[in-house]
Amino acid sequence: MCVARIGSVLAAPFIPCVVFVLAVRCFDSGRIASAPAVSVRWVAHDVAAWGHNRRMAIRYWLVVQPLDRARELVAGGFVQVPWGLREGVADMGESDGVVLYSPREHNPDGEPLRAFVQAGRVLDTEPVQWGGRGSSPWRRRVEWMRDARVAPVRPLRELLDLTRDDRYWGERLRNGWLEITRRDFIVVEDAVRRPAPEPSALGMGFLRETGFGSTALEYGDLDALDGDEFR
Repeated sequence: MCVARIGSVLAAPFIPCVVFVLAVRCFDSGRIASAPAVSVRWVAHDVAAWGHNRRMAIRYWLVVQPLDRARELVAGGFVQVPWGLREGVADMGESDGVVLYSPREHNPDGEPLRAFVQAGRVLDTEPVQWGGRGSSPWRRRVEWMRDARVAPVRPLRELLDLTRDDRYWGERLRNGWLEITRRDFIVVEDAVRRPAPEPSALGMGFLRETGFGSTALEYGDLDALDGDEFR
């Protein structure tokens, strides 16, 4: 009885899709009155394709790690949630966005930080258990931003859906991960992106000595410089 009930719950989301596919197949093949004649193989293929297309939507995730641990994840090119749980990375899909948030510099009694420290994109399609043992952590490969900076959350609180209207947003981070909005990912990604460096004194001197680009340099419009001049 219990198994049957669980099965019915798991199958519920696919019932509308199966009914729709059956109707379409029957109509296309001129067999509206003979639904059993519809190929089961067709239905299975269409349901699988529907599930695949549904999963293609990009999602965005926040993972909580202390700063020292976050740096290890970035150096290794992967992400894992606290305690290495599979549950935290199983729902991530290829190309999903991930940001790292560090409440402290290190656990359990490090200096408070409360900042975003990295942003990246998931590279693989399935979680992998590194080490192969039962207690080994589950991870996903991630392409992290090449050169990120620490971005305190306080200046961003009025910009983020996560924090703007919720005084107790920190309670939602207790699990160590949660899904966030696309808007929040973009805001955090921009916040941790290190700005392009200003031209050095040597470079500025060279540009002035060569006699070109003076107008652009004067008004700060470096994009106006002709790239051919540097070849």
